[in-house]
Amino acid sequence: MKVNHIGIVVKNIENSINYYENHFSYKLVDSVCIDPIQKVRVAFLKPPDQNFNFELLEPTTDDSPITNALRKGGGLNHVCYEVLNIEEAIVDLKKKGSKLISGPVPGVVFNEKNVVFMYTEMHEIIELVEI
Repeated sequence: MKVNHIGIVVKNIENSINYYENHFSYKLVDSVCIDPIQKVRVAFLKPPDQNFNFELLEPTTDDSPITNALRKGGGLNHVCYEVLNIEEAIVDLKKKGSKLISGPVPGVVFNEKNVVFMYTEMHEIIELVEI
């Protein structure tokens, strides 16, 4: 599995974009978009000289899957990995002790490619995106 992005929960996406641009020279990849399935605003930032992005996530509703994470202070939320076959990856990770949190659902920011979120035996949230 290849790392696609690292997800970070933020209170205000515009302020966070400015922070990462000014402090670390990250560049906004595309405009901020809304994912109605996950109930979030999303922005991808490219760090200099890296082959993955940072994904900033701001909840749009009180019942967004990340609202509780923001109430606890936000910050690092998940690592997203690219997989060739999402169903096979789910089965494999379940055999290794991971639990399915949600999905598969179409990923708005991934041109409707399937995504899932899982909770690993190491108490981490990971996202899988089928490429």
